[in-house]
This record gives sequence, C-alpha cells and structure tokens, in this order.
Amino acid sequence: MLLFKMDFSWRILLMHLILMLTSDLSFGQLTLQPSGKSHNYFTNDNFIITCLVGEGKTATEMKWFGPSGDDLGISEGRIHVETQDNALGLVVERVREEEAGKYTCSAIIDDEEVTTSFNLIVRPGITFEGTNGVQYATEGTNFTLVCNAKADSSPILSFSFGNKSIEQGKKYVTANNTLVIRNVSRDDAGNYTCRAFVVTSMTSQTKTIVINVKVKYPPESKTPESEIIYSSVDSIVNITCEADGNPIPSFEWISDEDVIEESFTYRIFRTDSNTSILQVYVYNESVYGVYLCQSENKLGSIERKFILREGEKPRIPTVEILSNEPGSVLLKLEALPEGMLDVLGYKIEYRLLIQPWSEKVEEEFDVGSQYVLRNLDYNTKYVLRAAARNAAGYGNYSEDIEFTTKSLNPGTVRSFAICCQPTQLSTLLSIVLSLPLLSF
Repeated sequence: MLLFKMDFSWRILLMHLILMLTSDLSFGQLTLQPSGKSHNYFTNDNFIITCLVGEGKTATEMKWFGPSGDDLGISEGRIHVETQDNALGLVVERVREEEAGKYTCSAIIDDEEVTTSFNLIVRPGITFEGTNGVQYATEGTNFTLVCNAKADSSPILSFSFGNKSIEQGKKYVTANNTLVIRNVSRDDAGNYTCRAFVVTSMTSQTKTIVINVKVKYPPESKTPESEIIYSSVDSIVNITCEADGNPIPSFEWISDEDVIEESFTYRIFRTDSNTSILQVYVYNESVYGVYLCQSENKLGSIERKFILREGEKPRIPTVEILSNEPGSVLLKLEALPEGMLDVLGYKIEYRLLIQPWSEKVEEEFDVGSQYVLRNLDYNTKYVLRAAARNAAGYGNYSEDIEFTTKSLNPGTVRSFAICCQPTQLSTLLSIVLSLPLLSF
C-alpha cells in the first residue's frame, strides 16, 4: 500500500513537472515567428508576430491577448490581428512604451486550449524633437547646425552634405549634437543629413533627418552701379532694377530725394522677387533726370543710379526686297542714326493684303542679322512695314510695301506644293473632286 502511494505521488509530481515544462511550448502545437520568448523594439517601430499551428493540426478560435488580457481581435487600430490559414498575425504599428508586456496566442486544437506567448520590451526610440528642418546661416560667419537627437541612451551622430560624409577639419567641427560650419559661403547652402545611431545589448536603431540650410546675404547686383536710359517726350520708358539677396530685398525708387509713389507719371511693377520696374511716362522734359533704386534687407542695402536723358528715336528706315523666293523674302533695311544713338535693331510687321493690321505678324531683328521673312504662302499678296530701334525706343514705321510671293517652280510636284500650304487646302480638294473617275 505504501509503495502504491509513493508511486502515485511520484506520478502526480511528474505530471505537474511535464505541464510546467511544456505549458509555453503547448506540446509543439503553436509556434511564433519570429521565435523567441521576448522581442525588443523601439518606440514607433512597426512589427508583426505570427502565431502558427503545428503541421498536420487544425486550430479553431485562434486569438491574441494583450498584457491586460484583452482580446486584440476586435481592434482595428494600430494593434490588430490578421487571419491566414492556420495562422494569426499580431500587427503592431508605431509601438508605444506603455504597450510593453506579455502577449499570448491562444487556440483550440484537438478540443483542447493551447497557448504560447512572448514578452514585448519597448525602449524609447530616437527622436529629433526640437530640430528645425530649415536652418539659416549668415554668409561670412561661423554657423552651428543643431541636430537634437534623443534616445534611451546617448545616440552617436554623423553628418553628411549632399552625398559626402563630413569629416572633422578646418571647415567642420562636430560636438554635442551640433555641426559647426566655419566661414559660411553660399556654396554651403543645401541639404545636410544628420544620422543618429543607438546600440543596446539586445538591439540597435538608426534614424536620419534632413536639414535644409539656407544662407543669408545682403543685396547685390550684377549690373553696373550707374546706367543711362534714353527716351523721347510723349513716350513711355521702363527702368529695370535687379538685386539678389536673402532675405528677399525690398525696393524703393527715389527722385529728387523723394520716394516715388504711383501716379500719372510713374507706375511700379515687381515682376519677381529680385526685380522692380519703374515705368515712366515722359510727358515733358521735366521728367528727365536721376532716378535711384535702393534695395535693402536686414543684412545691408545697395543703390543703383539711372540717368534718364532725352534721346530722339531713330528715323524711318528704308526697306528693299532683295530676294523673293517661294515661301520667303529677303529684305534690306537701313536707318540713319539719330544724334549719338546708334540703331540697334528693327521690327517688321506684315499681313495678307486682304487682312487689316490688327491681324499682323511681328518679327524683331538685331542689327547685322539676316532680315528674312519665312513660312509665307506661295503666290500670295502681302503688305509689310518696318521701324528702327535705338536706346530711346522704336521710331515710326515706313510706308506700306506690297509684294507677291513667288509660285513654286513648274517642275515641282503640284500636290506637294499645295499640301504644304494650309491656306490652299481648299484648292487641292476642288482639283481632286473635279477629276473624272478612272475605270480599270
């Protein structure tokens, strides 16, 4: 009897021992992928742990339970489950520190509940809180680029500019989450990458942030400080002032020590961030004189001087047709200079004889170029006129000159000639329709 009692006690003890040893293994019927009793992640990491049913087994009522015992299958948020054949995935997005703990997969296999679990460890991940994505440096100074990388343990930082790693030297110094750029120039503007790296006994993490560095500099102009502008009475002239700077400079026009405001005489246009145009109506000689353009930002200012003088527009040019070819004409243009202002170019306006000048075509030419009008219709009557240009503007137009373009040579294929002229497409159609039908 005593032997039976001892044998029974040992059997009970052995069963308890087997249950303890195999409770987490679930008799090999449930496994985790990736495997392991614990998994380490950083905050904001995304991961999936899949609970798999052993080969040859079929499970029902598969579930994932969180650290507080809640059924995660009813969630559709950052933490949810995804079902597959004999598998149940635990999906965690942007994990948080407070979500650490024991996660358990449960299933009914062969009418028995089996479980397996893992311990989730969440460490504070790398953050760049307080790091400005755009930082401003001033030309000619030493600038400190700040990269506020924080983590559970102090991260290791490295910097790169463009595709090149930054090394310590005369130009760069790195220390305490900062990069010092010495003697900043405009070539230093661009995207800098700050890379943070953290290593623990269980895992590691690396993150990057791109910081755009903009270089500030005072206004500057690539044009001469002084310029002479010519115009004639009862005409409009545009005076253009350009200045580049960061921050974008403001513009102010001054005449006789007074700031110019828009009026009957003056209009001011800002065509882009670096350009201001003063449009002047020269109603009489009193408008001539000195005009100042002042450009300014927080780092400095510059001033350009424009001297508006009276200048006669060029005389009416002489126009001669040198060559008349099918679809084009070659012109000879000449105009005598007026005073000290040389002729700079010409404008030609032309139209079909049957059209009004409102439907004209304009072409401009510099002096010395070949004055050719192209893409004209064949055997068509045109009218043209020309005006010369100098520093004071365009002069008056010449008298109207009528001309007729040539037809194509007789030996040229007729169908090609007509097809190439859109205005004579109707002629082609009438010819084709008038042809007798051929029988074969």
